[in-house]
Amino acid sequence: MADITQINLIGLVPDSIRGDPQVQAAAAAIDNELKAVTVAIPATLLIARLDELPECVLDLLAWQWHVDYYEPVGMDIETKRKLVRQSIAWHRRKGTPEVVQEVVTAVLGDAQVLEWFEYGGEPYWFKVECNDIVRDGQTFTRLGNLINSVKNTRSWCEGVKIKREYPSNIYFAGPIHKSKQTTIQIAPYKASQPIQTICIARPVHSIKRTIIGPAVTLPQPIQLMKTGHVRHVAKSTTIYPEVI
Repeated sequence: MADITQINLIGLVPDSIRGDPQVQAAAAAIDNELKAVTVAIPATLLIARLDELPECVLDLLAWQWHVDYYEPVGMDIETKRKLVRQSIAWHRRKGTPEVVQEVVTAVLGDAQVLEWFEYGGEPYWFKVECNDIVRDGQTFTRLGNLINSVKNTRSWCEGVKIKREYPSNIYFAGPIHKSKQTTIQIAPYKASQPIQTICIARPVHSIKRTIIGPAVTLPQPIQLMKTGHVRHVAKSTTIYPEVI
C-alpha cells in the first residue's frame, strides 16, 4: 500500500500528458501544497488525538464545547484534557449524582460524593470526601463553581472533607524480667533389697557371792551393772550365827 505522504502529483497524471513540460511544471508547483495538506489531515482528528493536542487547541475546544470549570490560565494541561474529554457526556447527564462524581474525580483525583442518606445528613444535601491535598483556597472556589454547574437545583453541597495521612514509625519498648526458681530436696531413700532383721547376741555374765560373818542386813538384791551390750548381775547371800 502506497504512503499518501510520499505520492507526487505527477505520478497520478495519465501517461498521455505526463511528458508535457507544462503539465510537469504545474504538477510540481501544486505538489508541495498538496503534501502540506496531507500532513495536516491528522490534525482534524480531535477526540482520538486528545492526548496529543497542544494546549492552545484544548483552549479552543473548551470554548467551543462549553466546558464547565475550565480555566485557560492556571490549570495544568492534564486536567484540561480530562474536562474536554468528558464535557459532551457531562452535558447529557447534568443534574445526576453520577456526573457530579465524575467531575469531582476529574478535578481532585481520588474523591467520593456522599449523599445525605449515606452519612445521616439532612435531605437534599451531599458532601465530598477526598484524599488529595488541596494546596490553596482557589481550588475550593473552583470546585464549588464546578459542582454548582453540574448538580441539580434542589441539591446542595454541604462541604468538602479532606483526609490526610501522615505515615510514621511508632516504636514501643519495655523491660523484660525473666527468673527461674529451682528447689533442691533430699531424694527419698529407696532400698535396693528388702530390709532384713539382724539379730545380735549379747553375753550375760552373772556372779554369785557368799559372805559369812556377823549378821548384816543387806538391802534387797540389787543390780550391779547394766550396759547396752553386756549385763553384769551380782547377788549376795547373808548367813546369820545361831542364837542360844
